[in-house]
Amino acid sequence: MTKKQVIFLSGAIAAMLLVAIFIYWRATRGINSPEEFNQVLEEAQGETNVAPPSANPLESVAPAENPVEKTNPFKYENPFE
Repeated sequence: MTKKQVIFLSGAIAAMLLVAIFIYWRATRGINSPEEFNQVLEEAQGETNVAPPSANPLESVAPAENPVEKTNPFKYENPFE
């Protein structure tokens, strides 16, 4: 056997082992009946359907006064006049 064949064969065996472990893990997760599956599905949907209080995350951070709407934010009285 050449070096490439050994590497390919060991990779294929590792992939089959990973697939077998995944199938075993998925079969033993604890969801055995359709009622349990529906309950888990409803719990997951309930958690994802919660909307944040505001769709704009910068709303609480932004200042109340907009500098663009001001006429001149740097206007001041000259004390020397």
